[in-house]
Amino acid sequence: MTIANVIGSESHLVYLARVLEKIETENAPSPEDFGFGFFVKIPAGNLEIFGIIYDTILYSPKYLTLGSRFVSSSNREIFAPDQINENAILIKLLLIGYKEANAFFHRLPKRVINIGAEVLKVEDDEIRNFHYLDRELRLGYFSQILSQTGDLAIPLIESIIEKLESFATDSRERKKLDILRRTIKLRQSFREINL
Repeated sequence: MTIANVIGSESHLVYLARVLEKIETENAPSPEDFGFGFFVKIPAGNLEIFGIIYDTILYSPKYLTLGSRFVSSSNREIFAPDQINENAILIKLLLIGYKEANAFFHRLPKRVINIGAEVLKVEDDEIRNFHYLDRELRLGYFSQILSQTGDLAIPLIESIIEKLESFATDSRERKKLDILRRTIKLRQSFREINL
């Protein structure tokens, strides 16, 4: 399911996308399709680039202008036809890896994503496949989360751990995720002490 289109980037790792609205597609995404910590993919040539939603921006240019506020929304088309509804939901995406020739990689893709590229929702089966490389649970992108997402890093990692726990098939995998969770909580505790 297509949920958004890429509209820009802050770096080679962080992209900005605008969520599609009902007027743009028959199958418009609902808020349950693009939440915090949701996995996405972006087709780019022979690659599928994987990312994760880590922030949301609500954009409404109506409140940034000095134009007339005396016109009701129902009469706006008559009295102010040049003012169209440009409200948007923007999502920030952190790139975490890619798929090439049916193999998954937890490293930065060299390819640049084009403006207008479709952002697709990733289903659970593919999330599982992305994280199980050589039948082993891998989390090779966590350093990118810690370095790129600021204050949202810890809640984002906790969200990912929660998702991955539903895929854990043995006690060793659950233990690995539990150790990671405790390490993140310890890091958060030290951060709070330094404040």
